Amino acid sequence: CDVDTLAKQVNGSLADKRSQIDTLVRSRRLLKRLEFLFELPKKLEVAVSEGRHEDAVSMYEAADAVLSSHGHVASLRDIHDDARRIVTSLKGDLQVFDDTLAASGHLAARVRLLTKVGDATDASKARAAAAACADRYLCGVLDDALRNDDASLSLERRVATLSQKFCGPRDAVRGQLDGVVELPSTPTAKFVDQVRKMVEGATDYGDVALALRAAVAVDSERIKNVAAAGRRRHPVRHRRGALVKHCLLYTSDAADEGLGVDL
Repeated sequence: CDVDTLAKQVNGSLADKRSQIDTLVRSRRLLKRLEFLFELPKKLEVAVSEGRHEDAVSMYEAADAVLSSHGHVASLRDIHDDARRIVTSLKGDLQVFDDTLAASGHLAARVRLLTKVGDATDASKARAAAAACADRYLCGVLDDALRNDDASLSLERRVATLSQKFCGPRDAVRGQLDGVVELPSTPTAKFVDQVRKMVEGATDYGDVALALRAAVAVDSERIKNVAAAGRRRHPVRHRRGALVKHCLLYTSDAADEGLGVDL
């Protein structure tokens, strides 16, 4: 067959060049790797200056093992020293945890970066710093909501508004820290304590029950304790009017949520 004969001729003519082509391809790959290594310090500095911290850490990770294994080569050793100096400086910057990290959703990413560029002690400190940052941020969110509390609104509306303003950021931070560090309990405890103070002065237990129902999603167990204290402060005879006024609205839901009513 003419086609088979032609193919054999072509293969034969290229056989001697295949090894040369393979050598050229391997040489090109090696040159690209060397180019990456020689440009590493400059690329790291640019990435850090532009705030691309994840890119900087990824580049350093990609080169670290190779540079470590070829430390006997003076030029590569110098490159490694420069890269480590830049990453050490970056680590110092990453160890600053301000509230904008929690607000922007970057807490967990910051912990992961510090874990990559540091040792076990650095990782432990990063987790502790992330927890403290989340605590400060959420307490600040709650303080802002309280400063804007409108005492002219109904008790239920005030508690519902406070819950909405707190739950969104709290749940967002919880999602960030999932699998990284446990969500601090202080902000939620502070929220429940504030709700307790808000309902303590109420004279209508029906209003109290409705207000607590608006907050139960934040921390059901603690809100149930607040509800129990409220029932003790409002004997049944003081709750009769409230029960008639609110029973259709809250008895079944309150029972499901453990807030309870006496009939």
